[in-house]
Amino acid sequence: MSEYVFEDYSDKYKEELNTWSNDPEIKKFAFNGLFSDEWQYYLDSKDYKVNEDAFCKVIKLNNELIGAMIVLGINTIYPININPIIINPKLRGCGHGTKALNQFINNLDKIIPNNNQKIEVGFIKGNIGCQKMLEKCGFKYKSTHPDGDYLYYEKNLK
Repeated sequence: MSEYVFEDYSDKYKEELNTWSNDPEIKKFAFNGLFSDEWQYYLDSKDYKVNEDAFCKVIKLNNELIGAMIVLGINTIYPININPIIINPKLRGCGHGTKALNQFINNLDKIIPNNNQKIEVGFIKGNIGCQKMLEKCGFKYKSTHPDGDYLYYEKNLK
């Protein structure tokens, strides 16, 4: 079985990831704009330190871009937060999200600095693909946002 590679986002991935941003599912469930703009928010933020408590990783398999994820809150105060995780629209439904997320969790300390006990993922209610992926990876329902449109799932790491 081939291993997924988690590589730091760079501008060489910008064009391809931004084309995924036009996918209706990504627009509906991940963000409404460009992936590069989503990451730029964290680059510009005074609340996050890139590559300390905010990471953007691309997911590759056999040198093909499979997905991308933004990972936040790498400290003991808050759970690790993944938001969003997106998969190449042409490859959606093939199990890449589940396999990559499991590999990410199992190799977390090698991919990002980690002093945390939990991972939390928030997603828009109705995103059944994300919900199934999280449940297959051992995440459990935690709560619903007060507006009722956003679900939080979590997984204990240790």
